[in-house]
Amino acid sequence: HENTILSTLLKKQKNADSLSIPTEKEKKMRQLLSSLLVGGTHEMVDLMKMAQKGYYVSGSDGSVSIKKLLKPTMNVSSKLQHLYGDKNFDNGEGEKILYSSSNFTNVKWWQSEEQDNGKMNED
Repeated sequence: HENTILSTLLKKQKNADSLSIPTEKEKKMRQLLSSLLVGGTHEMVDLMKMAQKGYYVSGSDGSVSIKKLLKPTMNVSSKLQHLYGDKNFDNGEGEKILYSSSNFTNVKWWQSEEQDNGKMNED
């Protein structure tokens, strides 16, 4: 579902580009978002499909809910911890791009329990 929505948004933006020239920042954002699509350098993973195919992680209580799966999955995956434990995102071309959104900037999206203390770390 997320891939479909993201693909549709990127296509709309591409069509809008024919009306005006995108800024360098807009080009980089589209490149980053495109990398998340199927076949991209940082392809999104559908956790529901993984769970339905028999993925089980201790702490999820057998649930396929993202609320139950995310924390225990992150706790056991060093690859995911490495990917989301940095404030910068590797765009696949050796460039680091700061994770940011309308709501957050300069945020480490993954923090261990020791780092977290129940709060989102915005250094």
